[in-house]
Amino acid sequence: MCERRHTADGEVIVVGIGINVKNDVSEIEGATTLYAEYGKAPRLDKLFCRTAKELLKMIAKIERGSDIIDVYTRYAWLNGKTVRIVTNENEREALCLGIDARGLLLIREADGTVDRVAAADVSIRV
Repeated sequence: MCERRHTADGEVIVVGIGINVKNDVSEIEGATTLYAEYGKAPRLDKLFCRTAKELLKMIAKIERGSDIIDVYTRYAWLNGKTVRIVTNENEREALCLGIDARGLLLIREADGTVDRVAAADVSIRV
């Protein structure tokens, strides 16, 4: 999940992630947990440290001059998958193609047209 915020120091992007460890996801279609997949829940401190370490590696690549689009594309799980997009205007399914140079989500609509999504709830069935 990403959110753009305006601060006294300028514009920032706040990025958040959620990891289902051992919580009840029975009412969420297609959702699973680490416990359900691996038969045990990891220690939360170790999970946090490993996740933070991987994020710091990606940030370091970007700071060394790696193109953010290339880094995103390498790690993006949604690319090539059908996603559900919900905006204030409508709800639809489309094929996720990646992101463009401005960071907008690229999708291919059912009729074959390519569109860009700037803000929406995007989900996928697993």
